[in-house]
Order: sequence, then structure tokens, then C-alpha cells
Amino acid sequence: MSVTSIPGPLARELHRASGASTWSIPLETFTQRLIVSASARFATASPSPRDVEEFLRTLHLSDLALACACASGHDAAWEHFVGEMRPALYAAARTMARPDYSALGGSITADDTTHTGNGGNPNLKPIRSTNLDASIEWYYAPRSLVSAALYYLDLTNYVAFGTYETQLFDIRNNRFATYTISAPTNSNSSRSSKRSRDSACSTSPNMSRASASGE
Repeated sequence: MSVTSIPGPLARELHRASGASTWSIPLETFTQRLIVSASARFATASPSPRDVEEFLRTLHLSDLALACACASGHDAAWEHFVGEMRPALYAAARTMARPDYSALGGSITADDTTHTGNGGNPNLKPIRSTNLDASIEWYYAPRSLVSAALYYLDLTNYVAFGTYETQLFDIRNNRFATYTISAPTNSNSSRSSKRSRDSACSTSPNMSRASASGE
């Protein structure tokens, strides 16, 4: 049996106690979140008004208010969450990978008619990657969480294709000539970063994403 309402005086008291006004969370929004939490808790029971009140008073109300603010996209709430909440998990790595053998091959195939050709590049440098991942998961109530994740990726010496000019012997004309050769080459660095934010403040008690589930 779900909980469909919460007495107004109790809702206002919990709203004040949570500090929801700090994040500009309306009473109606906070009350709905309380109803969702209570409904999930008593999904298979018929609680008395006292049972509901006792359960609601066990919640971390300030955390619940912050989760609702994050869910609504409140920038100051997210800054507070990222700066203060724990646990924080960080991962950093620097990796290196050699180009494949076909790219490193030193042979060249040339066309004496067009003075073009293609081949490998034995001077290719290893591909290097600097990776940084950071995520925060905050469990503000049983089976409820709000999370933030960031990643940063910096690739250097990525293998692309380019051209260069070199002197080769032109068999057709029996002389040396300038040929334009297509070959693998190391490109400039490539950087990528992303921030994702997920929250469990929703009117639905069952959210399928692993990073956001609400009760």
C-alpha cells in the first residue's frame, strides 16, 4: 500500500529541518520526494500515520534536499556535492602502445608515372595516453544515491596518415626524381573530457540506471 500524502505541518517541519530553502527547493517538490520514499518503504504494508512519521524522521533530510537540488540542475548544489561529499574514487593512468607492424614497415611502393607512392614509417613514436577518472557516489538513503563522474583523456602521438617528399630513382626515365609518399605519421595530441551527473531525486521509486535509483 503506497503513501499518498503527508500532513502539511509535518511536511513543513521536515522541509525547514532539511535546509531545502538553501537550494531553493519548493515545499511541494520536497513533499513529493518524501511521499515517494515513504511509498517505497511501505510498498507491501499498511502503515499508520505514526509509522510514516517515524520513518521520515530517520531520513538524512539535508542530504535528501541536496539530492533534489542536484536533480533539478542547481549549480551551487552540484558544486557543494562535488566539493564536500565522500567517498571519492579517483583513477589515473598513463599508457603506451606501439603502432602495428604494418604501419612500422620500412618498405615503399612507388609509381614512376605519377611520382607517388605509399609505405610504412619505421620512425613512428609510441602512442601515449594520460587518463584521469574521478567519481563520487553519495548514498543519502537506503538504496538511494546521487553521483557525479568526470573523465579526462590526453592522447599524444596518435597514428594518422600524411605525406612527405623524398628522392627516388625513376626507372622509366633513368634518373632521380621527387616522389610524394603517403605514410603513417604521428599526429598532435587529442584531449577529451566529460562530466556526467546523475541523481535519485525522482517521483518514480524504481529507476533502472545503476547510477540512480530511488527509494
